[in-house]
Amino acid sequence: YLKSLNVLITHFANSPKFTGDFAVLCPKDRCTLFNEVYEVRVCSEKFLHDLESRWQETIQLSGISDIILDHAKTNFSIFIKYCSNQIVQDRTLKRLKSENVYFSDALKELESSQACQS
Repeated sequence: YLKSLNVLITHFANSPKFTGDFAVLCPKDRCTLFNEVYEVRVCSEKFLHDLESRWQETIQLSGISDIILDHAKTNFSIFIKYCSNQIVQDRTLKRLKSENVYFSDALKELESSQACQS
């Protein structure tokens, strides 16, 4: 899961094809597609770190519910925001694939990369 988020960010969201002066995406579309994923990764890293720390303390993961509850109260709102935006992301992605040949070609090239194959 975290590996996939990292590929999404490092390989796609931060790709020179999607950022900078020669990007095939306008800033608004880039924001729609990738904006919340950075926060999702931060929250996921915190959550997984806390779970791993508890696992290091006891392999039975006793008291795991307090970790879940704490993160649900303080960090999971970004997941709600990200999931709520999923429809807009999907529509934007479909529109870009059909209307922007440069985006479509860049996406195919990035998807065919070795970073996406494992």
